[in-house]
Amino acid sequence: MKKQEYVSLVSSLYKALGIAGATPSDGLNSFEIGTHGVALMFDETEAPDTIFILVNVGARALDIDRSLLEFNAAIPSTADGHGCYARWPGTGDVVYRAQWPFTATAKAEDLAKSMAQVASLAVSGLPVAHQ
Repeated sequence: MKKQEYVSLVSSLYKALGIAGATPSDGLNSFEIGTHGVALMFDETEAPDTIFILVNVGARALDIDRSLLEFNAAIPSTADGHGCYARWPGTGDVVYRAQWPFTATAKAEDLAKSMAQVASLAVSGLPVAHQ
């Protein structure tokens, strides 16, 4: 898919979520799902058929690097092998990264549902205090 199609999908997503006046970026777009930041990331050159869903689950102050590897090994089958935990460079926040197939039939409503599912999975998978 192309950047223009991604921007169009995110514009539709803003409308579906009731977010008025937002202008989508052609790379990274941020939302709030519950109490967590969720970002959509698209890279036309490296992964033109994928939208990455990033859920910030916080845990900045916790020393959980080793635990992240254990959590990755224990991700439930409902994640379908498309997600992993990581520590975001610069902030040190823990994020859960999942992939969503970006095809010509992609719909904003389906992306919104996937974002909510990924956010729920990300939060339920970490037994730490959420910030």
